[in-house]
Amino acid sequence: MRFLPLLLLGPFFWAQEVPLFEQIGDPQWDEPTYDAGGFSYHIVADDFAIPFDATVTRWVIYGDFPMNRELPLQNIALLLMADNNGAPGTILFAETYADVALQEDDSIVLPADLDLESGTYWLAVYERFDGNVNLPESYGWRGAPGVTYGGDYHISEGGGVGPGSWFPSAERFQEPARLFFEVHGIPSIGEIPAPSFITDRDVWIDDQGKINVWCPNPNADGFVKGQTVKMGYVFNLVQDCMVLSTATATPATYPKVFKFPVGVPEGPYTIEVSRVLIFDFSKRQAFGSVKVISGPALTGNTPVISTDYREVQRWLLHVPKVSGGFKGRLVLNNRFPDLPVVISIAGFDASGNYIKGSVRNLSVVGNLVEVPIYPDGSANSVFESGFTDQISHIGLFEPNNQNYLKASLIYSSVQDNALTATVPEAALTDGTAVGQDFIMEARQNDSFWDGVALLNLTGQDSVQLKVEQRRISDKSLVKAETLSSVSPGDKNLVVLSSLFPFVANTYYQIQATNGVRFQVLGLRGTTQAAPPLMTSSKIGKVK
Repeated sequence: MRFLPLLLLGPFFWAQEVPLFEQIGDPQWDEPTYDAGGFSYHIVADDFAIPFDATVTRWVIYGDFPMNRELPLQNIALLLMADNNGAPGTILFAETYADVALQEDDSIVLPADLDLESGTYWLAVYERFDGNVNLPESYGWRGAPGVTYGGDYHISEGGGVGPGSWFPSAERFQEPARLFFEVHGIPSIGEIPAPSFITDRDVWIDDQGKINVWCPNPNADGFVKGQTVKMGYVFNLVQDCMVLSTATATPATYPKVFKFPVGVPEGPYTIEVSRVLIFDFSKRQAFGSVKVISGPALTGNTPVISTDYREVQRWLLHVPKVSGGFKGRLVLNNRFPDLPVVISIAGFDASGNYIKGSVRNLSVVGNLVEVPIYPDGSANSVFESGFTDQISHIGLFEPNNQNYLKASLIYSSVQDNALTATVPEAALTDGTAVGQDFIMEARQNDSFWDGVALLNLTGQDSVQLKVEQRRISDKSLVKAETLSSVSPGDKNLVVLSSLFPFVANTYYQIQATNGVRFQVLGLRGTTQAAPPLMTSSKIGKVK
């Protein structure tokens, strides 16, 4: 047990040289690279990427000098070029170096002080001669078959070194190849953002009473550009400002599940997750800002869903009515197919009332289960025929915040060969599912209808709603309508296409005029059966 170190709570700023790119291995050949002043030349270049804006401080090129050459060499030229659709492009920087010595590891080191933005570049290094006929053997840049970044290295043997003057080495060697070099510099990292893509839904307690964290790729938000810096996670289990357990996880592949080695603390606790950048070759690390997650309580492993809608956090927001010509199928995707998982569900009517007898504990073994909501002639269904069309929306619950299963509903017309729409579950703890202002895409063809389900599952007061139809081009208003209020726990269904005329390239903006937060689900379907089609309408939260 230790106190939480304050240095992990703020942004990190790097101020030391690190390897920005490295491409080395077992050399198979030395590729001559020289310019004999127009008499003849053979110049090679390879691509690389740097993950951050950085100041390049040195280039390290692996190669070999012939035995009969006098050292050090006086005319080693370097070209830095832009990427031109996978080939060397415009020259961005050129330098010639004198007194270049061969290092013990057969490399040459060329100093630099060059500011570069993150991205892909091409590097050419070659020896420059005065063009006399007795051309000595030149410096050879080491290479090997295979590519570790980008494309194979390129060669220029005539026509200069500008764009279009290069051909890939695979044309000569019948397979892609790479050259060996390193790029060192000082990155301008600034603040490493907290991993906002990890939420409380990714933390649960397993059957052994251990806290688990679902870890997607730590670069899920694209913060690091390129492939040269490893990323990992730092986890702290914290209670009363004291760290009970800490660990750094840097697996080779993602997603992974991290498990704290200690048990669940008694009383409230938090889990702090941050990202770490690891510059492989120097083992230096840069730590990022912290995401704080409230830890789930240990509640036992038998799922029992609450029949009070106000205590349910996961929802399938709309169950289609068979009497309306629609049908639905429940889909449960198991994130851990090797584990048998049980989820508890309950049905609620459009006024938020629990449908008596509708609690079901569904067991899932394997990757996926798909079953009709109501009987449709299949062997099984979620609910018996007596529940048909009684259920408006379905609550979901897994014990200990496990979230092993991802639920969705498949909607379709009851007609044969109908095309379907799949709508995932909504988590009220997810910031995108609950709001006061949403936009929804509108139909782009007069043969479609637009429908919306509006729910008030989190408010203590009725939500007053208005809908505006606006043009995409300039957001100008086409028409506005005031909708009926939605009481706490209720759901209203509205066919927007019956309220608004068809206007191409428009969208709907749905707003609470009294500041109460609500939930939205949008569906669209064809008015003609050729065959009937349903699809989900994209929803975006504004506020």
